[in-house]
Amino acid sequence: MKNKLTILLLLISMTTFSQSPSQWGVNENKHVPVGLNIGTKAPEFIADDHNGERVNLKELLTKGKVVLLFYRGQWCPVCNRYLSNFQDSVQYILDRGISVIAITPETTENAIVTIKNTGLTFSVVSDIQGEIMKKYDVLFYVTEKYQNIIKNHLETDIAENNGNKNEAALLPVPATYIINQNGNIEKVFFDYNYKKRATVSDILNQL
Repeated sequence: MKNKLTILLLLISMTTFSQSPSQWGVNENKHVPVGLNIGTKAPEFIADDHNGERVNLKELLTKGKVVLLFYRGQWCPVCNRYLSNFQDSVQYILDRGISVIAITPETTENAIVTIKNTGLTFSVVSDIQGEIMKKYDVLFYVTEKYQNIIKNHLETDIAENNGNKNEAALLPVPATYIINQNGNIEKVFFDYNYKKRATVSDILNQL
């Protein structure tokens, strides 16, 4: 198995000199997501999570706020490290009566791999068709250059990991939204740089 540190250094080297979306794998010839603004009505959705349990955003909001986060896939060492760290402290959020939902483009089978790797105890929804990611304006087409880097160094075909072999490779900006009980987005963490993500501490500071 290739050294994960070497892989991370390689990915970091791609992005040292520019902050444009393309440097983070975003195909700027396609739609470039910008996320939703604070105060926007959060798009509703109903989906099944990795356990086959129904996740209904509208119903969850009757119980408390919702934290919605997006991640890329089990192949991503940055995602695995982030989610593991998030899980270590997520109880501080849950103890406030707040629901946490993770949305990913990968298949349920691969999401279960992510869960095993990170120990996640909250719902993970496989948004294979990208419907939820589109609603929250985080979905983008991945550049061929970035796809090849992932294939060569992480031995993963992004489209195949998402159950879309021989089709377009799609990923989300790893954004996080805090949604209040009125159904409005009250905080947005959005950065094309997949190494910059909202921590539990960041979220708690905004509640």
